[in-house]
Amino acid sequence: MYFFLAQDLFSAPLTPDEDEFIEIIPTTFSQAQELLKNGEIIDAKTVLGIILADAYLQQKPHKILFFIERFLPET
Repeated sequence: MYFFLAQDLFSAPLTPDEDEFIEIIPTTFSQAQELLKNGEIIDAKTVLGIILADAYLQQKPHKILFFIERFLPET
């Protein structure tokens, strides 16, 4: 699983695939953190992405490494 942090994006909607059902809800990062704290975001991948982005944006690489090591499959 890979996570990417994109910043300074703008809306450029495309025609979705036939089986693609995505609801886009523009949200600030602080709003996403509040939704996470309130239990409104429960999808594990989304939760992890927010936690990793927060650690990166706060320049806490030890947190980022912990989550990467914890969730990557063992080789």
